Amino acid sequence: EGKGLGDHFLKHIERTRLIVHLVDCSPEALQPPAKAYAAIRKELESYSAVLGAKPEIVVATKMDATGAEEGAKALKKKLKLKSLLQISAVTGAGLKALVQELFRTLHSPDGIN
Repeated sequence: EGKGLGDHFLKHIERTRLIVHLVDCSPEALQPPAKAYAAIRKELESYSAVLGAKPEIVVATKMDATGAEEGAKALKKKLKLKSLLQISAVTGAGLKALVQELFRTLHSPDGIN
């Protein structure tokens, strides 16, 4: 439709085994975190059932920002997640845990094929 992620990008990510969904949880985000997440999920699912069904890791970003904790809590509650990884590219907080989760998910015997 001439907006959104774009067909070239969507076609490219169809080849991935896992989607890491980074969600801006800072108060300066353009949309509330759950709404932003839902918009991207809708686009993935509309493009391809296969893409919409890919496993994903949801990550709250910009956790160094004042007020980001509230955004992350709201996202976790709205998506009914047991856990939500939280990172800050500025401070480096949570990056090691994210890398470990990616490794664990991709290399697990029960993990992604």
